[in-house]
Amino acid sequence: PSLDHVVSTCLAKDPDERWQSASDVMRELKWIAEAGSQAAASTTAAPAARRASGDRVAWTLLAVVTAAAIALGIPYLRSASGDVHPIRFSVSVPQNATLSRISFPVVSPDGRRVAFVAIRGGTPLLWVQALDALEAQPLPGTENAGFPFWSPDSHTLGFGAGGKLKTIDAGGGPVQSLCDAPGNLGGTWNRDGLIVFGYLTGGLSKVPAAGGQPTPLTTPDVSRKEVAHRLPAFLPDGRHFLYFAAPSNTIWVGSLDSKETTRLLTTDSQAQYAAPGYLFFVRQGTLFAQPFDARRATLTGEAAPIAEQLASNNPVNYAAFSVSDSGVLAYRAGDRATNTRTQLTWFDRTGKALGPIAQPDVYRNPALSPDGSRVAVEATDPQSPQSTQDIWVVEVARGVTSRFTFDPGNDIFPVWSPDGSRLMFGSDREGGVFNLYQKRADGVGREEPVLKSPAGMLPNDWSPDGRTLVYRTIEGGFPLGILPLVGERKPHLFEPSRVNQNTGQVSPDGRWIAYHTLESGRVEVYVQSFPAAGAGKWQISKGGGADVRWRGDGRELFYYALDGRLMAVPITGSTALEVGVAVPLFEARMLNGPGPQAGFKQQYDVTRDGQRFLLNVPLEGSASSPITVVVNWQARD
Repeated sequence: PSLDHVVSTCLAKDPDERWQSASDVMRELKWIAEAGSQAAASTTAAPAARRASGDRVAWTLLAVVTAAAIALGIPYLRSASGDVHPIRFSVSVPQNATLSRISFPVVSPDGRRVAFVAIRGGTPLLWVQALDALEAQPLPGTENAGFPFWSPDSHTLGFGAGGKLKTIDAGGGPVQSLCDAPGNLGGTWNRDGLIVFGYLTGGLSKVPAAGGQPTPLTTPDVSRKEVAHRLPAFLPDGRHFLYFAAPSNTIWVGSLDSKETTRLLTTDSQAQYAAPGYLFFVRQGTLFAQPFDARRATLTGEAAPIAEQLASNNPVNYAAFSVSDSGVLAYRAGDRATNTRTQLTWFDRTGKALGPIAQPDVYRNPALSPDGSRVAVEATDPQSPQSTQDIWVVEVARGVTSRFTFDPGNDIFPVWSPDGSRLMFGSDREGGVFNLYQKRADGVGREEPVLKSPAGMLPNDWSPDGRTLVYRTIEGGFPLGILPLVGERKPHLFEPSRVNQNTGQVSPDGRWIAYHTLESGRVEVYVQSFPAAGAGKWQISKGGGADVRWRGDGRELFYYALDGRLMAVPITGSTALEVGVAVPLFEARMLNGPGPQAGFKQQYDVTRDGQRFLLNVPLEGSASSPITVVVNWQARD
């Protein structure tokens, strides 16, 4: 009873009823130990062996209670005394690596480690930083990992990679594949060994943490015009969970035991619960914490700002923050996934800079027109609080930039028609799902819808004869799709069984298609016959490569190697493809570095003669912002 009294006092709800210092706790524990020793000494009739055994049990119990008092009691003692201040520090970037711009820190439930994705050797890799260690440790086998999440005991990490949901011990070890999860967007793990995860489109699914067949858990409500449930997070009871509904940008509470859902609030990001009772979320770049009763699933107070200018992956509403129940907060600020300032710059084949075009801006995904006189590029809408993307067109000779799209949604991935008269692009303006649109390149007239699908899609290339569009699907593992632009215009997958095919570009003669894929476990460049797959297939890159571009006569294929070099591969053969030896041209510094990242395609283009390269180069000082960790986030400075 005495020991129980110590712990109960540590956890008293009223601060005045708790111990007021750690010294109080220790004095009480010493008194209990001394009283126990005296009682044991007075019981002279007990056998010696029994007395020794009892002493061991007593001291073992005392050690357990002491640890419990320190672990559970001290946070309350500090809050009550009011003498604790928040501690802030940055997580160092691993050596020879760069932080991924679109994967953010995730704090373990015990607050002792932070997981994140960084790029090393051109490949995204999962890293773990122990807060009591100087350096982060990579986790081999997690190449191309995304959207990591922790097990409730802080020992294991879940993540998506290669179209599957996977787990790995946080200290390293073999990777376990749980189930197919193409396009996975975040997960959450409860103490009963169940994982709930979501996709870019569609509802949430659940799967045992040991692996198995996933089963549907939620279905987007058509009456609310929902198209996706994403980024789930369990509440403390492990039965209820938060999730983000798109395109309404609302947070809901769902349950494993019921189909009923409760709407909480409107937000621009995922939401996460933190003890003793707060809901974290982001609005217009600011991180808020709002009092929240998890048992009743109700907000109980006003939201307070915690940090500003948080990074975010806008197309999927994933913001750069994570918080533990132990009072540890991690976030990234100062550079949203779409706001790194870059300069569009010409280079020759030796890597010599030939000069910039236009003024520096927040550019990404440039595409040269067929005649090389214009560049279509994405840039952030300066008037949008959500930093949505629009397409702009740069006149190369004059360096003049003109806005091309004006709707409030995201307009991305511009692709020129073969004659340069039109631009195809993807837009999420209707319901938050990317569909295909086109518009006259001179800007006259309105955008025309080309293809719509609840699965979502983005354009990759236009065949040289103008009769076929190559696009990438968003749902189902990102396989390439083919849309005939004449006749019945019935879309179909290029290879239905393949996933993660990206930046597909058709050769100038229309007989081949080049793309990169993760099908071998590492991103590599391949060429296949076109428009029908199966007549021939060749691996082009060796040691990893992505982001392909054809020379205008089809005699050369360029790609971005994972070591950061721009490569050129001779291509010959009239009936069968003959692939020459890849030749390195120069080390190319481009936005995001080598290796594929969601929401981006190649960050360069090449003139038809293959002599000049237009690179999207990040400006000095535009490096990715560090991870900030705050211990005792509730305390005031």
